[in-house]
Amino acid sequence: MNEQIAAQAVRLEAITSKPPAARKAEPPKYHGTLNEDLELWCFMIEQYYADYHPIMVENSPAFVTMVSCYLAPTPMNWYRQFVAECDRAQIVRTWETFKGAMRKRFLPPDNEYMLREKLCKLTQIGSLHDYLSAF
Repeated sequence: MNEQIAAQAVRLEAITSKPPAARKAEPPKYHGTLNEDLELWCFMIEQYYADYHPIMVENSPAFVTMVSCYLAPTPMNWYRQFVAECDRAQIVRTWETFKGAMRKRFLPPDNEYMLREKLCKLTQIGSLHDYLSAF
């Protein structure tokens, strides 16, 4: 019991500790469309919440709950089902579990193949900077 109280105190301290000097721009909402970059969105979420890293890596649904406010209606409907399925199967909603489920639901099944094909067809026409940006 004392260990649980101590763990909760550590989480509370991580959340309420002094904010960073510069205010970060909030990450955008994720809409779940094909032209959105899910990996970039996850990276932006991780960067925004970097100060809350202790609760991001723990086996706690707290971080996933915080992140869910950045889901637009379509992904939010999926999230509601995800929560129900996790509760039914008694699976803890960690950030890694959430990202894996998001990838499974919102990335095309042949996503890696499509990315590899795009890379193979990439040629440098303009400047090196343009080429690297397309890469």
